[in-house]
Amino acid sequence: MADWNLPTLTDLYQDFLNLLKARDDDLAKMFDGTTSSNLPVGTIRWSDANARFEKWDGTAWTELTTKYLINVDTVDGIHASATPTANNLLPLDASGSLPADITGDADTVDGFNASPGSAVTERKNSLLATDGNGQLNIYSSLSTPLGCYSTSWVGIYGQSDTSFGIYGSSSSNLGAYGYSDTSIGLKGRSRDDKGVLGEGATYDFYANGSGVNYGPFTGAHDGLIKDPDIELGDIVVDVRLVRSSNISNAIFEVAPSSQKAQKTAVGVCVFTSDLNERNIPAALLDQDAERDEDGQLPPVQGFEQIAAEYDLISFNALGEGHINVCGEGGDIEAGDYICTSSMPGKGMRQDDDLYHNYTVARARAPVTFDSPDEVKQVPCIYLCG
Repeated sequence: MADWNLPTLTDLYQDFLNLLKARDDDLAKMFDGTTSSNLPVGTIRWSDANARFEKWDGTAWTELTTKYLINVDTVDGIHASATPTANNLLPLDASGSLPADITGDADTVDGFNASPGSAVTERKNSLLATDGNGQLNIYSSLSTPLGCYSTSWVGIYGQSDTSFGIYGSSSSNLGAYGYSDTSIGLKGRSRDDKGVLGEGATYDFYANGSGVNYGPFTGAHDGLIKDPDIELGDIVVDVRLVRSSNISNAIFEVAPSSQKAQKTAVGVCVFTSDLNERNIPAALLDQDAERDEDGQLPPVQGFEQIAAEYDLISFNALGEGHINVCGEGGDIEAGDYICTSSMPGKGMRQDDDLYHNYTVARARAPVTFDSPDEVKQVPCIYLCG
């Protein structure tokens, strides 16, 4: 055990070598496991027990830092100069999985910072790093920064409690690609938001398979509503245009239908939710603004005022589902057209069998009523477009 106040001028000459050797032992071991005394404040040691560097504050050893900048030239024995994909490699264990001891955070790999939008995105090699939340980020100017393949089940799986489980972005090709021999190539699931969000300059989603391109199919639109207590299955009608965003997006204030055969009917309520910055419809995103570090667009100017006045509503307009109907137009047979009634939000059997500009849906099952104001729900095909 070294006393770092020694030697002093009063120590005997024959003790000097032993006192200095005790100090040398501390330094050779980087103070790991030593019981030295009178250490200078700011002494740095390696702690094998805590697997970290620590600093002496005068009374205790504390963590030196929570994050390190580490330049890596060689990964799994392959130098970055030897192959254009050296930084795209991680050592795998015998089973082909990532080692369990890869837990560190890295801001810099091979001299490039891991932050999105920095010079690292210009690299020809892919950069892999964990951010401050422990999430895995991969940036690459190559065709595929991350490829996962499975012959039996899930090729890639991501889960998040608050944001994106999987996020893919590309400046020239596919943002995310999934392939499977036997099951699901790519699956999205969310507990309280969108399962899959697609955004592209040409198609947000594009199907080119030889089987059913999209199914089962029900298409919905966004709207703004002042009455969030509308019943699910009720018909809504356009009230006024709130904003046009681009050729594919316009958003209207809607309200429950209130008259027979309203030609402004646009669909059937699926759900309503708070309108806030975590829940912004496409038509209220500022398409001309710069994206944030997560690739997201900000809301349009005046969004706070819109959010204070409205809730968000999603209403089915195409495909199949259900609709609330009343007996005002009489019993309904399968195949009958449905239009709005005088009962707020409720449909009824249309007077004729012609498709009109006020036709909302076509019934798929018969319904009988005991009175004009009795309300039931019937399966249907939506015809609002």
